Amino acid sequence: MLSLYEKIKIRLIILFLLAALSFIGLFFIINYQLVSERAVKRADSRFELIQKNVGYFFKDIERSALTLKDSLYLLKNTEEIQRAVILKMEMMPFLDSVGLVLDDNKYYLFSRRANDKIVVYHQEQVNGPLVDESGRVIFADFNPSKRPWSVASDDSNNSWNPAYNCFDRPGKKCISFTLHINGKDHDLLAVDKIHVDLNWRYLNEYLDQISANDEVLFLKQGHEIIAKNQLAREKLIIYNSEGNYNIIDSVDTEYIEKTSAVPNNALFEIYFYYPGGNLLNASDKLFYLPFAFIIIVLLVVYLMTTRVFRRQFSEMTELVNTLAFLPDSTDQIEALKIREGDAKEIISIKKSIAEMKDAEIERSNKLLSLISYDQESGFIKNMAIIESNNNQYLAVGIIKLCGLEAVEAVFGVDERNKTVRKLCQRIAEKYAQCCDIVTFNADLYLLLCRENVQTFTRKIAMVNDFDSSFGYRNLRIHKSAICEPLQGENAWSYAEKLKLAISSIRDHMFSEFIFCDDAKLNEIEENIWIARNIRHAMEIGELFLVYQPIVDINTRTILGAEALCRWVSAERGIISPLKFITIAEDIGFINELGYQIIKMAMGEFRHFSERAVLKDGFLLHINVSPWQLNEPHFHERFTTIMKENGLKANSLCVEITETVIERINEHFYLNIEQLRKQGVRISIDDFGTGLSNLKRFYEINPDSIKVDSQFTGDIFGTAGKIVRIIFDLARYNRIPVIAEGVESEDVARELIKLGCVQAQGYLYQKPMPFSAWDKSGKLVKE
Repeated sequence: MLSLYEKIKIRLIILFLLAALSFIGLFFIINYQLVSERAVKRADSRFELIQKNVGYFFKDIERSALTLKDSLYLLKNTEEIQRAVILKMEMMPFLDSVGLVLDDNKYYLFSRRANDKIVVYHQEQVNGPLVDESGRVIFADFNPSKRPWSVASDDSNNSWNPAYNCFDRPGKKCISFTLHINGKDHDLLAVDKIHVDLNWRYLNEYLDQISANDEVLFLKQGHEIIAKNQLAREKLIIYNSEGNYNIIDSVDTEYIEKTSAVPNNALFEIYFYYPGGNLLNASDKLFYLPFAFIIIVLLVVYLMTTRVFRRQFSEMTELVNTLAFLPDSTDQIEALKIREGDAKEIISIKKSIAEMKDAEIERSNKLLSLISYDQESGFIKNMAIIESNNNQYLAVGIIKLCGLEAVEAVFGVDERNKTVRKLCQRIAEKYAQCCDIVTFNADLYLLLCRENVQTFTRKIAMVNDFDSSFGYRNLRIHKSAICEPLQGENAWSYAEKLKLAISSIRDHMFSEFIFCDDAKLNEIEENIWIARNIRHAMEIGELFLVYQPIVDINTRTILGAEALCRWVSAERGIISPLKFITIAEDIGFINELGYQIIKMAMGEFRHFSERAVLKDGFLLHINVSPWQLNEPHFHERFTTIMKENGLKANSLCVEITETVIERINEHFYLNIEQLRKQGVRISIDDFGTGLSNLKRFYEINPDSIKVDSQFTGDIFGTAGKIVRIIFDLARYNRIPVIAEGVESEDVARELIKLGCVQAQGYLYQKPMPFSAWDKSGKLVKE
């Protein structure tokens, strides 16, 4: 016995097949007539275009003959006439030969040979032999007036002549256009008559150009075909007794025939055969797209319909089972979830049951809200109790467990809950005697110190006191505290301050404690202000660039400049770049800010280089954050900006900044590789800090490295050993080192001893806009 679903499915298959067969039959009936009509219209359109092109071709030959005639004006000397004709023929590859009857009735023939060399034949006497340049007789007793190009033409008009046998090309036909010299022209020219012979190969190639690969095209004069396109040359063309041509080929193609005389030249006829009328003609492929589309639509409709029916029956069966076992079900919420495609009746039943469950949950929540303490840990769960009691507290702290979600993802919910219980146990052991403890959520706890404030402060300031309790390396404890008296009613506002302090921790790889005093809160408030206003500052132009020269440490010649971003706020004055660049990275604004800096630096460098004297190889250093290099198309945008400003790649250097970035993706190295291929130099900034570790040093393979000012400033102290190691590493890898922050002659001399050749710092010139630089290329001293 078939199920209801199977019965409906069989009926749908039958309906689909009937619909598809009906559509296919109707399509082929209609399409047969439409294809034929469309083929005729296409043939008419194509033939009209070919008529025009062939007419243009013959007109071009006529214009070329007139151009040839114009080149002979006022020429009387036969050598000058020969040179003029040869020059013109070299410019007219569509002419095979040119004949001139001079005013003394002598005849000259200029003939193009197979190697495109033009040979001249002439008569020494009227109607005498035609000889070549060496005097050899080519044609005895040659009478130009009896040649077909002369006999067939009217002396008063220019005209085309019927095809005739060429005397200098046995087995070939000549098609000539004859030009008669009459009226005033006769007084200005030493020529009575000109004829030009068409190049057959050129005409055939021209027919190839104006016809499609599947079209047959040829020209006829009388009963003789004088030119063919490629397909006509490949096929057998037979002239039948009825005065028509038959195209014979192996595939029995059906052609639509079109004929007419060449426009303005009734001597020649055009024969054009267009393939058409076949139901499966390749030119009508687009017509079959709707057919295929509708078949696909019918198939998709069938599949979707069967799927919907199957899904509906499945949902109805599932709902019946759910309703039967709902009282004992442990997954009631999932069973009552409304899914896309549910029937209205099923949705209505689910909503009714869900409303009843919501009412039950609401009643349960009202009861649970009365219970304000966690049953397992004993911690307070409702801040309303703290606020209503309004006790006096001596200090307040907060503990946040970071990485809990990773434990759940790797080890599961049970291990996560076990970790939370361990944390609650440790918090209770350390702080329950002196504090009221409030649970905000599983990873965040508020500590309100009632007594022994010194003990509380000492314990909460210990950074690694929890780490050994969990056994997971990726769990970290972030803590913060405010040591000042407060009332319970104000506890919430203190909690918000501590949350803010916790959120300011940038390095999430280690446990950390922040003592939250007024200075820290002011710093956090300033960071928030910077984050909110940096975009506006960029838009109104408060951000600008200054440039510090990079010099040869021995000669103090300027070798380049580093672009440095500055911010002078109308509201808060000078904002440190160390702050606003770091915050831009934290809030995801570094890409937009970075591209703005690149545009400004390249634009200002272009203007400065146009009016200043710069040393060959001058390099503009532009700082780029690793976050920017992580973007897929950074090198393309960088290149676009470079080209818009007309800069050369070898005049730019990308300095990769010291940002600590947890994950560098494949685009980072790909962008570096693409920039280097174009000629952009790569430098690692502040080598020895942040991003700059040895592994990435070899992966980046920089063109130079820059020693941070914190090392050069302490070169005579403990940092001196680090500086020497950096120079040894650079020397081993043959990479130049640029020393930053050079402010005294003693430091410069020590750097020279280490082999340093490039430096920058206030000893040479402070950072300033290009507009304040010396345009002669010298350092500016205050």
